[in-house]
Amino acid sequence: MRKGIIRLDPLINLIRRCKNNEKEAFNDLLARHEHYLFKLCYGLTRDRDEALDIMQETYIFRNIHRFDENRPFLPWLRKIAINSCLNYRQDLPGTKLLNRTLSHLGKSAQDSFRRRNPLLSRIIFG
Repeated sequence: MRKGIIRLDPLINLIRRCKNNEKEAFNDLLARHEHYLFKLCYGLTRDRDEALDIMQETYIFRNIHRFDENRPFLPWLRKIAINSCLNYRQDLPGTKLLNRTLSHLGKSAQDSFRRRNPLLSRIIFG
């Protein structure tokens, strides 16, 4: 590399463009990570349509301005996607009914449910 020339990581450059609200940059960032996001969301929901819905909700448009460029991008994106999956599940009507039902059960029934359904338990019981 020639002296005095600084090369930016292409991902950081893309993120900076997103922070400047460049729609094309958002599309490029989504295209670059959509397979990763889909696998993650599908793995948590086991439903293709829900995973796609969550991807639409998840995406970083609302959060990109909070991204710290000194930190790795994928763990940050993963955290947003997981939180979006949890929020999506929490908002489903059946989840609220299940929460009320489980709250009336005894502690041993709740503990049993937690062991069998760790992800769902996180959503319901926090």
